Amino acid sequence: MEMIIKEIEAKNVITKSNLPVCDFSVNPYTGCEHSCKYCYACFMKRFTNHPEEWGKFVDVKIWKPIKTPSKYNGKELFIGSVTDPYQPIEEKYGRIRALLEDLQGSGAKLSIATKSDLILEDLDIIKTFPDARVSWSVNTLDEIFKSDMEQAVSIERRFVAMKAFHQAGIRTTCFILPIFPGITNVKAVIKQAKEH
Repeated sequence: MEMIIKEIEAKNVITKSNLPVCDFSVNPYTGCEHSCKYCYACFMKRFTNHPEEWGKFVDVKIWKPIKTPSKYNGKELFIGSVTDPYQPIEEKYGRIRALLEDLQGSGAKLSIATKSDLILEDLDIIKTFPDARVSWSVNTLDEIFKSDMEQAVSIERRFVAMKAFHQAGIRTTCFILPIFPGITNVKAVIKQAKEH
């Protein structure tokens, strides 16, 4: 089945969050091209009215420029709490880039979660934000198993991106989840990630 892509108007892409790790959450897309078999976010389907299975559709949120970015000064914004903000469609739509340009100089604190190296395109602007943090999900070093579980970029490309952000002085995290018993070698992942 081909991926179903729709543009939808959104009043605001930044929403108040109940998560203990942030003040606001940001999800510029509903649905995800990565089609992870273990995705926890498939529960979102009950709010979207999509008949398609999770991983087969993406709604691209279109919003007006942020009028008062200064209201996010000192606030933690978690970008990608439900779907990957740097899934392949971001290359075409640039929704995160537009958001970062609106927020630049506002004093907002960014926490970004991804499985992608497409985020390298925004390294220049992300490093202008105070205390920015970026995490990459890695749950295996086995590329064949990874490809069976998800359609995101290779593990190798994630580590290359992680290294680039680390070298740019941005706090990086290797998010080891989910852990597959007997498959995920946590020590090996840590060993590969620890320098970055």
